[in-house]
Amino acid sequence: MKNWKEEAIIDEVLAEFAELAKIPRPSGHEKAAGDYLEERFSQLGAAVSRDEKGNLRADLPASPGGEEKPRVILQSHMDMVCAAEPGRPFNALTDPIRLIRGENTLTADGTSLGSDDGTGIGIILYLFKHREDFLHGPLRAIITVDEEAGMTGARALAEDWLTDAKYLLNIDSENVDELTIGSAGSINLDFLRKISFEPISPREGSAFEIKLSGLLGGHSGECIGLGRGNALRIMAFFLTELAASAVDYRLASFEGGDARNAIPAEAAAVIVTTSLEAELKKIGKKLQKLYPADKGGVVTVRSVPLPAAAAGAEDTLALIGLLTNLHTGVYSMSPEVPGLVETSANIGQVIWPEQSEEGTARVTFMPRSAIDGRLAEFRMSGALLAAATGWQLEAGEISPGWAPRTESSLAEVISRVYREQNGAPMKVGAIHAGLECGFHARKAPELDIVSIGVTTRDIHSPRETLELDTVPVEVKLIARSIEEL
Repeated sequence: MKNWKEEAIIDEVLAEFAELAKIPRPSGHEKAAGDYLEERFSQLGAAVSRDEKGNLRADLPASPGGEEKPRVILQSHMDMVCAAEPGRPFNALTDPIRLIRGENTLTADGTSLGSDDGTGIGIILYLFKHREDFLHGPLRAIITVDEEAGMTGARALAEDWLTDAKYLLNIDSENVDELTIGSAGSINLDFLRKISFEPISPREGSAFEIKLSGLLGGHSGECIGLGRGNALRIMAFFLTELAASAVDYRLASFEGGDARNAIPAEAAAVIVTTSLEAELKKIGKKLQKLYPADKGGVVTVRSVPLPAAAAGAEDTLALIGLLTNLHTGVYSMSPEVPGLVETSANIGQVIWPEQSEEGTARVTFMPRSAIDGRLAEFRMSGALLAAATGWQLEAGEISPGWAPRTESSLAEVISRVYREQNGAPMKVGAIHAGLECGFHARKAPELDIVSIGVTTRDIHSPRETLELDTVPVEVKLIARSIEEL
């Protein structure tokens, strides 16, 4: 491996990332990003193909002298979680991500950054571009779709994309000094209900928007054990307390959340009532006592034009009943790994229908667990709760957990190279977040898999920040490890 300059590595990786950031790529809408990446990998001399789902595969032959080395797969995903600051105009389907480079940071202008996993793709492109600078066997890039919402790309990946390789490096972890060898599984549970709207008379009172904002939010795997409040569930309890305080209201709308795998940092409801202010002040003071981790959380109220219609009493009770009975946060901790969450769940979004005669509301719920059987229990209890509260359940397939491999030569090489290059050990362990590695391990049991990544803080939120000095650390670690495998 040649003596790559750190600043040059950062500049080139960010240049690749910046081109990708121009292309809107929320989960389920990655075709344009896939088209661009197909062209870019082809420009770099790779043999490129895509499957029916849109997953991309790019192959490079071994370098001279590396013909006897095993095939190594470098794997990332092309979609991102799109989140914006409150009040920030942002259309995830049409607007690019605007990057802001600081002295040692990369952030976005009022939105999530997409470093998860745009930086991983940028690193793979850099390594393909500079393939003559280090000794390697056959290299393959696999860039999947829809990792953030349902892992449907990894689920559909053909086995023969994996089984002819010996090693796979998933470049989707969030700390450069951590080597991940196991992760939690998950299941998507969506609750749906037809909402009937009834006309509102001016005699019924005035309309108010109640808004909860300023919470920290964050990744529903990495941050779920930090005691952060879920804005949707807090708002549901807020409305429950209003009713318990004899405030008679009608619910015109209720919504919040950016993605099922992000803890909602804000929620808003519009209600029609004759009395409100005193009770709002009293209930709002409880917020910081209940969720001390979210000291910035505030409840605001403003008058809004009287809507034409509101949900009926039965639909209102069904929504509030569902949200207050869906527990969010930690269910259990690992009995084997101190400090590791074993099972958790998160209400990600409430999607309220447009006011019409009838429309469908959707509540997204995402349990995670290191034990697949617990996820099956969530699917069963979700069906029972849906029936009890008048909702229909739409259950996805279980995304399997990834059990740590007892003996991994890949983990041994990477941890040793990291220590040699940086003078400090890597932290080796499992995480509560979900990774596509569970699907890869199921399809190719002999494949030696680890997950690594650059350091990115507050992913899935508008505060998402990439630490630039970790980019060359990651690039050099991967290149040198490939040489030694």
